[in-house]
Amino acid sequence: MLLESIRKNYSLKIESLDLLDSHFGTEIYLLRTENKKFIVKSLPSLHANLEGEGKVTDFLRERGISVARVLKTNGGSYSVRMDDTQFHVQDFIEGETLAVNTAPAWFLTKSAQTLGRVHQALMDYPPLERAFDERFFDKLNVLGKKAFLTELLNSDEAKVNDTLRAEILGQMKHADKIASFDIDFTKLTFANSHGDFYIGQVITNGDSFTVIDWSSVCNLPICIELMMSYAYAAPECADGTINAAGLREYIQQYSTYSPLSEYDLKIMPYLFYWHQFMTNYTPPFSEVPPSYKTISKLINNLMDWLYYNAGTLASELCI
Repeated sequence: MLLESIRKNYSLKIESLDLLDSHFGTEIYLLRTENKKFIVKSLPSLHANLEGEGKVTDFLRERGISVARVLKTNGGSYSVRMDDTQFHVQDFIEGETLAVNTAPAWFLTKSAQTLGRVHQALMDYPPLERAFDERFFDKLNVLGKKAFLTELLNSDEAKVNDTLRAEILGQMKHADKIASFDIDFTKLTFANSHGDFYIGQVITNGDSFTVIDWSSVCNLPICIELMMSYAYAAPECADGTINAAGLREYIQQYSTYSPLSEYDLKIMPYLFYWHQFMTNYTPPFSEVPPSYKTISKLINNLMDWLYYNAGTLASELCI
């Protein structure tokens, strides 16, 4: 059905269509034509805005930012909907994706500068949907996750599974800590952005640096992606420890293109901690898909470190 729809909506002489990856309802295919390769991304209609991805990436390409081109259909749209799914076709980018926490120095510099350039460029783009509003930063939201964890702790499985019980208790301590934070939503700097900017979304080839997968484009607090992209890329963060000097350098490179406020710097560790807790996988961690286990473990280590060091890091960032 997918192959038939591609033939119907695109003027491509298709030779083959092969599944590369599948997770959470998203399927990634390699499409081969007579003389070129493409990536086909198919996912549930309610999962993301593929039409918006095409518009944003065209906007960024026109401003010199390297992103994968999304092909327009014969009808002039950037995506195709089929019943409860949607798909689009984009250029295949030759190169490699680096593993989490393996970024060389040049990559970290390029990452920070690219994120700054993206935020700067998208200032001229119509406001995107806000991903994290007041409700996300409401303490009741955190306590709601704690209530879920409490229910899980009282489950029959947790009563007989010591590993699961320890994982749940480890998460619950973060809920109590984070609920004590006072984040002023109105003081955060927001920007139109990628939505999931980290090392796994970049393809490198020599000194080229191409950002892929813009299906989560949104408006969000810049602190979240800025700190996440550093913590997921820098080798010194591999054990969950965040190097203040390294993060300051990353922020400085970013700030060449897009400014941060004093409040952004002060609140960044707390905001990142909050975000990681609310969006990470919940126990049992043995059920996390294999391709996400490394990041899930990293997030847990980062949260364990921030539990004791968020305040110190915030002070060091404001020096």
